[in-house]
Amino acid sequence: GTQDVDGVDTLSGGMANRTLTAIRLAQKYNLPLLYTGGNLYDNEAKQWVVVQRHAVSLGISPKRILLETRSLNTTQSVQMIQPILRQQGWQKPLVVTSAYHMPRSMEIFRLAGIEAQAWPCDFRKSRDFSLTMFSILPNAGSLENTSIVLRELLGLLSLHTAYRTW
Repeated sequence: GTQDVDGVDTLSGGMANRTLTAIRLAQKYNLPLLYTGGNLYDNEAKQWVVVQRHAVSLGISPKRILLETRSLNTTQSVQMIQPILRQQGWQKPLVVTSAYHMPRSMEIFRLAGIEAQAWPCDFRKSRDFSLTMFSILPNAGSLENTSIVLRELLGLLSLHTAYRTW
């Protein structure tokens, strides 16, 4: 329900970073844009609507935008885009996602038999990271990063256990 330049509802944080990166790549290399992902909660803005609006407003033709709007996690996304990839004849999709999520994403694509290419974005730390007194003090950002690392490690582990969803 937030006001945006060309409509209502906005993207923030990692979602905004991933979307902008994907749009820029689509523009630079004249690629189609396939967005995948549904909404976990009914009271959220429909992300695909906002992504599509941003892409169009930044110069991507609506004809070059494909949407998969039902998946609720990465495994479902990969499963649900397989028919789209076959139909379009795409052999090596370029996967744009947060750098911290890329290892798990690429493993899911590999397990599905899809030879994907990675384009990580939304990095949490710079390569020039330096350890200072302040970087070891507890803070909300560090807690969030710890949560992300644990989630991704558990997600990777689950891909090779009985908890695998396919």
